[in-house]
Amino acid sequence: MNISKKNVEELFKLVEQKINLEAKEAGFSEHNLTSGVVRESSLRKFLLGLLPDFFKYGDGVLIDPSGNKSSQQDIIIYSPYMSILTQDSKLFPIDSVFSTIEVKTTLNKTELKKSMKSISKVKRLKKSLNGNIKCNIFAYNSDSSDTIFKNINEIKRELSL
Repeated sequence: MNISKKNVEELFKLVEQKINLEAKEAGFSEHNLTSGVVRESSLRKFLLGLLPDFFKYGDGVLIDPSGNKSSQQDIIIYSPYMSILTQDSKLFPIDSVFSTIEVKTTLNKTELKKSMKSISKVKRLKKSLNGNIKCNIFAYNSDSSDTIFKNINEIKRELSL
């Protein structure tokens, strides 16, 4: 099967439309917490179709061997084979975690600062195994990319990141 660049771009546009439709549908609840949970669930469902079964998804707090904790993470991608906690636990051992995703309806300077603070807490945790956790921010809407980059630099200076 020959997949052209045009086909790939078209596929990504369809995926974007599907995710945006689910986000708009979530917005009808008019309750920020409810719509946020639905948007996180929608993104989690999308990721399930992309990544191998080796990965599991959850939300909660990361903990390192010294007992240091992160703030609440919207989506945590982890290995269930390395985790010693139960499925119902909202604590994830840092060494079982591959990636985190902060999910934002709109990424403006305030939400970007909250996300960067949360990411910095994850990055301060000590892993006993080698490797880095990839921390991501996913937003359904945002300020312009120029504004985002400007805000990132300002927030980095402000928070000494």
